[in-house]
Amino acid sequence: TFLYYKYLLENFCNDLIKRNSVAYMVSLVRLGDTWQWKNFNVEEARDISTILSYYGNDRFINNYTNFLRKNREFYFNEAEKVLIESDKNMRNDYIERAKQNIIIRDIKGYKVGIVFAELYRSELGNTLAEYFIDSVDLIMIINMNRTFSFRCVKDNVDVCEFAKLFGGKGHKKASGAPLPENLKEDTI
Repeated sequence: TFLYYKYLLENFCNDLIKRNSVAYMVSLVRLGDTWQWKNFNVEEARDISTILSYYGNDRFINNYTNFLRKNREFYFNEAEKVLIESDKNMRNDYIERAKQNIIIRDIKGYKVGIVFAELYRSELGNTLAEYFIDSVDLIMIINMNRTFSFRCVKDNVDVCEFAKLFGGKGHKKASGAPLPENLKEDTI
């Protein structure tokens, strides 16, 4: 989003593109995509991601295209604020339950905190990795409907290398792997 916005500013600059609302929304999307919102404590960047997940791509794009055309400043409307607050409460409860149900195991020389979860993978993984920093090297989130997700906050652990053990890939601090084809059948 930021790179495209920069391209538009350099090549097709107009009143709409220069609006504070547009620039601020672009910064929120960038901070959310890169997880820098956490470093700078910009909760609105997480909130814009929450709205995207509720609206879906098409509705999100249509809604904010119209919003940005009409408004010079960015804000969430009252309905969005209710969604954001409700989601925040559900997310916090979900993460607290995961903390209580974590299973710690040694896997290939790593202390791994394992949780079964379907929601909030990035935030869940990072929160658990921070909370259990003295107990585990990384967090493994098993979503029985989709994938393994791996997260860590330690600089000496590369979850991308760990993900390769399961046929996965990704980044040093956030990676994933497909579930083995027979996992569900073996579980049953």
